[in-house]
Amino acid sequence: MEYQEALEEKISLTEQKIDTSRESIQLMDSRIGELEQRLAESKKEYEATLALFAERIKALYMTGDAGTLEILLNSTSIADFSMKMEMTAAVARHDQALLDKIEEYLEKTRQDREDLAKMRESETNAKRELEAAQKELTSLHEENNVVIADLESQQLAAQDVIAQNEEEDAALEEELQALIEQRNEEERKRREEAEKNTANGGGGDVPPVTPGMSDSFQPIWPLPGISYGNITGHFGDMYDNGPHNGLDIGADYGTPIVAAQAGQVISAEYHWSWGNNVLIWHNQDYSTRYAHCSSLAVTPGQYVEQGQTIGYVGNTGYSFGYHLHFEVYYGGSRVNPDPYLGIY
Repeated sequence: MEYQEALEEKISLTEQKIDTSRESIQLMDSRIGELEQRLAESKKEYEATLALFAERIKALYMTGDAGTLEILLNSTSIADFSMKMEMTAAVARHDQALLDKIEEYLEKTRQDREDLAKMRESETNAKRELEAAQKELTSLHEENNVVIADLESQQLAAQDVIAQNEEEDAALEEELQALIEQRNEEERKRREEAEKNTANGGGGDVPPVTPGMSDSFQPIWPLPGISYGNITGHFGDMYDNGPHNGLDIGADYGTPIVAAQAGQVISAEYHWSWGNNVLIWHNQDYSTRYAHCSSLAVTPGQYVEQGQTIGYVGNTGYSFGYHLHFEVYYGGSRVNPDPYLGIY
């Protein structure tokens, strides 16, 4: 999805590049038009001057260049000589004026001609870049369509997996509730047996019970040395897969996890979502679960005392970072752990 979003952003940037290139080409077209018009007007004046100069060169060629000695010899008087010399000078001045005008045109239009050449080159490059950007845009759209189709396929597959996982979660919850109920039934029978033996004034084989077991529920903090400030998620927080069902406490990898209260381990196994996890039955009302452990230190059926190490902080299962996921069950259903731990 991040890659697809990056493609969308690249498409947007490429579209902006194309828009900018088109605007630039339009401005260059306008500027080129102005330069071409100005040069065309100058060219008319230049061509007219050039035509006059060409006629003058032709006349000189036809008549030959009259030198000062030839004019003197062909003059009838000093006055005639002076008049002819003045006429020759006037013609020379006119010829020079024509040359000056041609040179002036070339100089005056030089910058415009250079600008026009550069502008045409820039426009050619801009059009090439535009064409390349349009090809890139087409390619990006094709790739984006492929990625979107793949994402849609993955999403459908993911929905199937999620549905399957939800079914597995529900099945596991039923299994855990059944374990709790089974342990409650065992405890009920144990108590009945104990009461019967007491009434008969004798002993009996009663399953061992850890000294700290109690009918009340007064749990301790499951991560000694880790403060409340390391809590990263509370019961009821909304996550991508729904409301959070426990308390998340961040801690370093391998931090010891202890039993919040004395009880019997009724489940200690790996699950795709909870990873390595332990379920401890405390009494007929309360049970606790500890999930995402790196490893476990207890086995099913084992009795543990309050504060006894049962596992170590990890990142197993559906987890993002080292932490303990702690749950409290009351009557077989998960409830908010905060009040029991003094978190308000």
